[in-house]
Amino acid sequence: MRSITSLVAVAIIALGIFGCTKCSPKALMEKKAITVEAIGGALAPAICEKYSSCNQSPEFNKEQCLKDIGTGITENLKQAKDLKVDQDKLDACLKAITASPCEALNSSAPPTGCEFLQ
Repeated sequence: MRSITSLVAVAIIALGIFGCTKCSPKALMEKKAITVEAIGGALAPAICEKYSSCNQSPEFNKEQCLKDIGTGITENLKQAKDLKVDQDKLDACLKAITASPCEALNSSAPPTGCEFLQ
């Protein structure tokens, strides 16, 4: 009985060492890039919300803003070479948008933390 238990333990350890190719320290440390569509979809609500809070115009159409901003970001980022945006960068950008002053909406430069949008 003891030899069967030992054999099972060795098999489990071997499977863990050799069978888990995505469990290596390098694989665990790599940050997965986010698609440009996901970036546009994540940033559009934050930008439109900021715009809405800064410009309380009755003509503001949030649905149109979401569509235009999301599509605009996605199309612009498709042109970028070697774009690598992971969840940490996206979260930093979302935080920067939320914290930015209203005047930043009229700037041609993205807020600090969103440099990948340039």
